[in-house]
Amino acid sequence: MNPEKYPIDGRAMGPKICRSRGLSITAAILVFLSLGGVSAAEEPIDEPNEEAEEPVTVRTVEDSQVQRDDERRPSAMSTRVDTSMLFVRGEDLGDALSGSAGASVRRDSSYGQPAQVTLRGGNPRQLVVELDGLRLNTPVGAGFDVGQWFTEGFASADVIRGGGASFYGSGAVTGAIRLNPRQAQGREVTARALAGSFGTVGTSLAIGVGDDDQGLRIFGSARRSDGDFPFVDDQERRQVRINNDHERFGVGGTGHLRRGAHRLRLTTLFEAGDGGSPGPSEFQESFGEARVEDDRLIAVARWETRGLTPHLDGHATLGAQRRGFSYRNERAFLTGQPFSTASREESLTAAAGAVIYVGDHLIRVGAEGRREGYEAEGASHSPGLQATRTTLGANLGDEWLLFDESVSLIAAVRAEVIADDGGDALVRPLLPALGGIVDLPGPFEARANAARTFRAPHFDELYLDAEGIRGSPDLRPEEAWTFDAGLGLTGDRGAALASLFHHRIDESILFLPVSAYLFEATNLSGVQSSGMELTSLFRPREWLQVQGAYTFTHALFAAAGGSGAQLPGRPRHVLVARAVADLGPAHLFAGAHYRSELNLDNFGNLRSPGALRLDAGASVRLSERITAGLHGRNLLDHRSTRDSLQRPLPGRAFFLTLEAQ
Repeated sequence: MNPEKYPIDGRAMGPKICRSRGLSITAAILVFLSLGGVSAAEEPIDEPNEEAEEPVTVRTVEDSQVQRDDERRPSAMSTRVDTSMLFVRGEDLGDALSGSAGASVRRDSSYGQPAQVTLRGGNPRQLVVELDGLRLNTPVGAGFDVGQWFTEGFASADVIRGGGASFYGSGAVTGAIRLNPRQAQGREVTARALAGSFGTVGTSLAIGVGDDDQGLRIFGSARRSDGDFPFVDDQERRQVRINNDHERFGVGGTGHLRRGAHRLRLTTLFEAGDGGSPGPSEFQESFGEARVEDDRLIAVARWETRGLTPHLDGHATLGAQRRGFSYRNERAFLTGQPFSTASREESLTAAAGAVIYVGDHLIRVGAEGRREGYEAEGASHSPGLQATRTTLGANLGDEWLLFDESVSLIAAVRAEVIADDGGDALVRPLLPALGGIVDLPGPFEARANAARTFRAPHFDELYLDAEGIRGSPDLRPEEAWTFDAGLGLTGDRGAALASLFHHRIDESILFLPVSAYLFEATNLSGVQSSGMELTSLFRPREWLQVQGAYTFTHALFAAAGGSGAQLPGRPRHVLVARAVADLGPAHLFAGAHYRSELNLDNFGNLRSPGALRLDAGASVRLSERITAGLHGRNLLDHRSTRDSLQRPLPGRAFFLTLEAQ
């Protein structure tokens, strides 16, 4: 592969991966290798503990042989997005992820409120989210929340799509997201403030000091919003969204230490908040007093070594987390009586792995164990429900470099055992994955992946007992085959990628209506998702960058008796474009996000119309240390879109920001 190919930030990647000689378990997959793509617009996953804008750091093994850190599946279709400046643009993690090909974000409401991301036509629960090797719990069965998170502690997020994410184990049916902590570099004292539409105000403070060898960075953030906004309902009546307020605060930090070949990093995070839980627009009054509270505590230690021996790298992770959630409504929608439910989930994770250089091979081995506990109280769980789960997983992978480094073949296998106390163990002894990379003549590169993946039901899908939403203890695990292939083009001023994907998911778990007012977790067979992704990055001038992504997704329930309609919440077309201009003291950006019409139910009877959202903003350096900004969202003021529960989404919004360093 060409060592001078450019990642998304336009900088050279430096030396490429190199291995020495020997036999391989990948020899049998030569006939499988087909086109797949690497894109400069899709930056390879390489250095999770470094700032996203820094060049890749590599180590030497036997002269020029080098290995990028924790690159689990080099053939994976992946994108790195910068998350360090979202707060000062009035954006959240969902905004950053929505610019990636294959990703679609489903919002419940306005800024600071819950949102979930889907990949390649899957649902929000069919992806794994990881922080420094620690798998993060997903709240209330809906999928990982990318709307409420404070991002001040993260430098970047990696989006790994399709079969290349199978290394992450159960849950990575359609992909994975890895959050990378932000480490201290130099001296930092940064204060930020935000104020804007819907009564939104927020502030954050970060303090750090450090260098490559050691450092500590801590931050604190707070945000509140009245959340009420005007909209027009399906009967053309003007209304105002009510009970949509929230308050939230978070603190956290990352410390790092490097001694010789060893690195140690500790990251902690605590967040808590409460707010209203509005209902459908037709029944707002019934949810006018509904409230939610949640909190999460995360601590993860990560050890890495490069050059433990001339042929061995290693890493280990130890992490713990706790997540709490409660819901109450003094006047329940169905009964008019008080209703409440609460749950708490705790987990402890230990994982270790190694990268072994053997001739022309790079062998990856790993093992992990996870212990989870879940407690719930509610109408169906009196006096209370307790459940525990133990997960043991192991993986083996081999990457073989052939034909003077122009062809790379990857084969991997994973075994996983999941045991719920009081139930039968779920065993997946063989989860194979194959991949390949071909360096074609000129500026082209191709890659492909195929993998078998699965997902065990989450505790909330089994036991959730909320108002209008209920789990099912008889759910079967999801099983899936995933395939993707693409072709990438890179150059001095830009890059482009075209890729195809196909997922077939059996026993997919969805919350479906079982009555007019009740959704229940249900298995559906024969869910298929196919599509195409196009991404591009162009730098016509040093001060100007233009980036675009288009995704076509055909996702439907294809089994006998299925409606044939596009699955709910999955738009067929998503188009994202963004231009950024750095003009010295001024920084300008403009963006467009279009999604086509989407279904709100399984039969295509309820729909949310297509929507084009235009955003724009500017920040100006007022002095050496102070920067002010104005950012507008949904400038066309579209108010006709709805979420999956037919609740309205907000119109035009503006945010003023101020940053002092």
